[in-house]
Amino acid sequence: MEIFDLNSILFGLSLLVILLGGVGNLLDLQTKVDLEKKNLPLKLMAEKDTKLANLTDGYQKKEQELAQLHQQLGESTQEYQTILTQKEQELVELRQQLGDSTQEYQTILTQKEQELVELRQQLGDSAQEYQTILTQKEQKLAELHQQLGDSAQEYQVTITEKEQELIELRQQLGDSAQEYQTILTQKDQELEQLRQQLGDSAQEFSKQLEVLIYNKEIEFKYMTFAQLQTLLVYYPSVRKIVETRPNLTAKNLIHLFSYLDKLLQDWEYEGIGTPGEQVIYNPEYHETNDQTIQPGELVYIRLIGYKNQTKIVALPQVSRTFPS
Repeated sequence: MEIFDLNSILFGLSLLVILLGGVGNLLDLQTKVDLEKKNLPLKLMAEKDTKLANLTDGYQKKEQELAQLHQQLGESTQEYQTILTQKEQELVELRQQLGDSTQEYQTILTQKEQELVELRQQLGDSAQEYQTILTQKEQKLAELHQQLGDSAQEYQVTITEKEQELIELRQQLGDSAQEYQTILTQKDQELEQLRQQLGDSAQEFSKQLEVLIYNKEIEFKYMTFAQLQTLLVYYPSVRKIVETRPNLTAKNLIHLFSYLDKLLQDWEYEGIGTPGEQVIYNPEYHETNDQTIQPGELVYIRLIGYKNQTKIVALPQVSRTFPS
């Protein structure tokens, strides 16, 4: 009876040790699972932050290249400005897509964290069931990693396409600048030829003007001489007669000056006033050598003035007395 009790006790102790060992293994397994699930969101967040940082660096580089391109463009044509605007809009759309994808991944990660919390609550009864669920979640996480990799690759392809478009735009800008330089050189040559032609034309016109002025001077001298010819022909004879006959009356010579009246009439010159006429002194219409004469004072016209149509060319000379 004592032997049976001792064997029973030993068997009970052995069973207790086995049960305690199983519980300990189960607790260790649960601790490892909890630790792995706790670190899993951190790993996912780290991988997501790394990929986002790479995409952000790529986007910042593209923005820097666009800024440098804007600085090089300067006063480019409206067509290139339109192209740059389109590219900027595409980059804005790319940034928006990146932001939407990031938000989508954040939502998925939050859902997975909630599922992990629910999974942790469902633990306890069956380690095998937990292992199956864990395997399924790992597969889903692997699919999520693959989707994230595909999206990053797609963004990389898009960025490569934008880089190629920027290279083509730079090449077009270089070709346009060279074309503008060629046109500018041609215009400079045309301007130089025009200056040379203008200089030649100006020199030829100056020569023609000199010839015309010379001909007009000769024509004016000839016409003036023709108007005064009679007076000039008689003048030497009259001077000789006056020298030999001092008592000759001046009245006999007045008719010679009728040719001057004819010349003034042909030139449209009209006399202002008459010699000996008494007028009221006005400094705007009269001249005098006597500084004591005041405006409004009565004076005599000594020498008449002349006007050509409405333009006064000589003011009448006045004085207080008229010489006898």
